[in-house]
Amino acid sequence: MSEIANLRRARIRCHKKLRQTEALLAGYKAKLETIETAIYAIDPELKLPLQHRQYSQVFKRGEYTRLTLDILRTAGEPLPLREIALRALATKGVALPDYRLRKVTRQRLGTALVNLASRGLVEKVGSPNKWTWRVAGY
Repeated sequence: MSEIANLRRARIRCHKKLRQTEALLAGYKAKLETIETAIYAIDPELKLPLQHRQYSQVFKRGEYTRLTLDILRTAGEPLPLREIALRALATKGVALPDYRLRKVTRQRLGTALVNLASRGLVEKVGSPNKWTWRVAGY
């Protein structure tokens, strides 16, 4: 058997497992919705906790804030959020991040920037279509 034939069969098995997993996930989502509907029927005022938070596998707690300030200080110019996120990932050794990791990093860095702005450490500059961030006072 050739190596390409083995890889094609492995690919087919992966697709089959993905279909099975997606069906299983859809079933659990439907079951969860039914359970939550029953809970709200009994007590409509009850606040259910959100889904368990997934922590970043790349960044540690508090690292977003520290990295953001370091990047903005060394840049010397205002940077868009996307550039800050790419530089933060590069600092952590992630050369080619996938879409999901880039998106999550942008979202969490955006939150860190808003928190830093509320403390007066950074500020937003530019127009609403092209916001950039810089260290306050530069």
